[in-house]
Amino acid sequence: MRFSLAVLPLLFLSVTADAEEYNLITTAGYSSLDYNLDIWGGEFDLDGNQFLVETTYYFSGKETLGPLNEFGYINKVSNVSAAFFHNEVDSNNADNYAVTGEYFSQNGFIFGIDLTEVNDRNIDTVALGYLFTPNFFIRTFPY
Repeated sequence: MRFSLAVLPLLFLSVTADAEEYNLITTAGYSSLDYNLDIWGGEFDLDGNQFLVETTYYFSGKETLGPLNEFGYINKVSNVSAAFFHNEVDSNNADNYAVTGEYFSQNGFIFGIDLTEVNDRNIDTVALGYLFTPNFFIRTFPY
């Protein structure tokens, strides 16, 4: 009987734990590169740095499914995001940008746009899709 009474407070704590909701998720990363590359009969010693920052804003919140880093596999929340990537390897420098957005309408249609600049080239795409059930949708490239 003592064991069951000792477990009772733990049960109440687990029942009262709520899933949290986030509207903004931001990630950032930095890499210092130092590697030797041996291709096509030549050896290259490359040094450099990479930096990435990306943020996504969910208009109606993104709910966690338990641990704070677990979200639903299929995104069904309208959102907009922006990303910046800086790549510096030896004498080559590149700044890449991206702005994307997705809109999930109430009738199940999905609209997306991706505006990306990579190495001074614009890569702009539009995506269309349909959400058949909460766990099944079909969407065109690139998403």
